[in-house]
Formats: sequence, structure tokens, C-alpha cells
Amino acid sequence: IEKVTGGAAHPAQTIVGVTGLAVPGLLIEIECTAVLL
Repeated sequence: IEKVTGGAAHPAQTIVGVTGLAVPGLLIEIECTAVLL
């Protein structure tokens, strides 16, 4: 992160927990990174 942001403040991070799944036994983690220019 330091290399990309140049020492600026780190971006906000959100972790969302899934308490109920549509299909039992199926768990998918999605990670997304956005770069604003």
C-alpha cells in the first residue's frame, strides 16, 4: 500500500460478514480494489 499511495493515508477498508448463505456450504470471498486518478 505504501508503494502505491506514496505514504498518504491508507484507504478505508470494510469487512462484511455473511451470516446466512443462499446455498449451505458455499462461501465466496470477493475482494475489490479501486484506484482513483
